[in-house]
Amino acid sequence: MIIRLRQMTGAFLTNGQDMLLMKRAETMHIAPGLWAGIGGHVEPDEISDPLRCVLREIEEETGIVADSITGMRLQAVVHRQLGQEIRLQYIYFGYTKTRDIGYTAEGALHWIRQSDVLEKAMSAANRFVLEKYFQDGPSDDIWVGVLGNDGGRPMIQWSSLADWE
Repeated sequence: MIIRLRQMTGAFLTNGQDMLLMKRAETMHIAPGLWAGIGGHVEPDEISDPLRCVLREIEEETGIVADSITGMRLQAVVHRQLGQEIRLQYIYFGYTKTRDIGYTAEGALHWIRQSDVLEKAMSAANRFVLEKYFQDGPSDDIWVGVLGNDGGRPMIQWSSLADWE
């Protein structure tokens, strides 16, 4: 069996009490019609620098440039196997000084009150990350989550990424 690897980044930006989310277009291959953060696939020249990837994706999809973002940090790394593909997603959280957002063909961008974010229909991975963030974050730890199956329902197992030395 051939196992493929897909690496992606995602970002959740806040401004005041609001979080920037995208309602993904119904035509998207991954998570059509669902709410998500901003992000996309890691390009070959970004393999060792997911922060560079997520900042590029933010600018491409929202028009928000890196100079308008503060406190950007890697908060979670989520692993999932989907068929013969292992998906590895680096999730960042940060703050932006601007509420001005552009247009993207990937979906519609909206500022959503953080208290309302979990009411939106989203992928299990995004829901698990946001639930953890709202409960335990922001944190100096990087959380590693492994998605799995609990009797036909998605589940996640969390650990903190830490070296033993």
